[in-house]
Amino acid sequence: MFSSLPLKVTTPRGSDYLLQYDDAGALQSLTTPRGHIHTFSLQTSLGFFKYQYFSPMNRHPYEIMYNDEGQIQSIVYPHQSGRVSYIYDAAGKLETSLAGMSSIQYTYHETSNLVKSIEIVEPYFELKQDFKYHAGVLKDERLKFNGKSGLDNAHYRYQYDGNARLSSIDVDINGRNYLNSD
Repeated sequence: MFSSLPLKVTTPRGSDYLLQYDDAGALQSLTTPRGHIHTFSLQTSLGFFKYQYFSPMNRHPYEIMYNDEGQIQSIVYPHQSGRVSYIYDAAGKLETSLAGMSSIQYTYHETSNLVKSIEIVEPYFELKQDFKYHAGVLKDERLKFNGKSGLDNAHYRYQYDGNARLSSIDVDINGRNYLNSD
């Protein structure tokens, strides 16, 4: 049915990789010259697709779940050792990512859809990062840390030449100007 799909790929050094496909023509496995077999599967269901990769060294899969729009909903690591989940807003922009005890929230400027702010929350660490743009070019960036982290707040101001190339950066750390690079 899919006679044009390659069954073997030979590298310039003469190593042969064997390929197998499922009935739909999707790659099902790849066998390396040493005989290690990497397998792949794609499962479809209502509202999502699940892609799985099985390493020859691990019987448990690495999984990526996609929604109907093709956006990644979650990544699950082998042995369920970790999971990253993604939440999107109504416009399809990434709104939140969750991983373990960490969360990252994104907000966007309404008119340009550029990132307005990012908030990272973890145990003992919080960061809010704000961005301002002019004509789509980043002009101002502020980083504000919570007191528990012991990190200093920072404010970056970017200057550009007439060709929109970065020409200087002013850096304030806790209100003190430390650098003006031209």
